[in-house]
Amino acid sequence: MQEEILRKRWPYCLRYGLLAAHLDSRTPAEEWAHWGDESRKLELIEEAAACYGRAVKLDVKNWKYYERRIEMLDLLSLRPLAMRTRLQAAQMINPSQAGVDFEWFHELIKT
Repeated sequence: MQEEILRKRWPYCLRYGLLAAHLDSRTPAEEWAHWGDESRKLELIEEAAACYGRAVKLDVKNWKYYERRIEMLDLLSLRPLAMRTRLQAAQMINPSQAGVDFEWFHELIKT
């Protein structure tokens, strides 16, 4: 019963969470990524892309945020912005620190 109520109310909870994140200038990258993930689950692709964009700005070395943002931008058919994000990822990510290899970069650019 409670799970069903929560499932019905979750879109409203998400909106309040996003509002709180926007209002707090100290919202960390991890929290933005969390709200991006939750937005994606509800198929709120624009919101998810924006959240991942905020996460990227706060943590430019985290390849997961780039990957998720690019995926959302591709779903929105925002190819120029997706390509710019790919270029930014290629420039900012240190493969040895991030634990990604050339294949990851190749897939990133190829798509």
